[in-house]
Amino acid sequence: MNYITARDAAVLWDVSERRVKKLCEDGAFLMFNDLVGRGLFLLRRKSRKICENKDAEREVILLKTNDTNTVPVRTSGLLNLIFKAVSPKQFFEKNEAYLHVPTFSEYITNLCKERGEAPEHIIKRTPLERSFGHQLFTGRRNPSRDTVLMLAFGFEADLDTAQELLKIAGFNALYPRGKRDAILIYCLHHHINLMEAQIMLHDLNLPILGGMR
Repeated sequence: MNYITARDAAVLWDVSERRVKKLCEDGAFLMFNDLVGRGLFLLRRKSRKICENKDAEREVILLKTNDTNTVPVRTSGLLNLIFKAVSPKQFFEKNEAYLHVPTFSEYITNLCKERGEAPEHIIKRTPLERSFGHQLFTGRRNPSRDTVLMLAFGFEADLDTAQELLKIAGFNALYPRGKRDAILIYCLHHHINLMEAQIMLHDLNLPILGGMR
């Protein structure tokens, strides 16, 4: 089982090494809930004992760095590694595990696992038909941009996670210069639920998220 150092984690996930070491002991890593939404997975070598840091969450999950289905990597972190690499060949050899791009169904399935929720619970928070929702999770159907955004609300996602969902599904990110997108950005940032977001769109005579597939 391969693990990464505090320095590598700081570069890979684009955070300060000081922040990593503050939460951890002896350069080993734990994953804390307060960092999950930022895509930061901290790994620990030996013990599952939780670091005695008041800023750290209590729940901990042990992960392998070579498991590409469970370790999301920030794009900015990969950029840092490319900039620091001696050559493209060296970059590919050292970071092959992080270059896997998941399918949309893989991504949302893994997101459920990370959050400890069943797909059924996510689907129920949206107006999507149950059978269609499950087909999205199995990869039998592909979503529209509106469907991806409804799933983002179903996940109770923050803005960064919603943008990542759109990117993985192959759609344009939410754009603040667009009135409709600006409202959705506001709602995601302030953790406003889907029903209230739809009401805001309707009140401003903008198309609601209609589940177009």
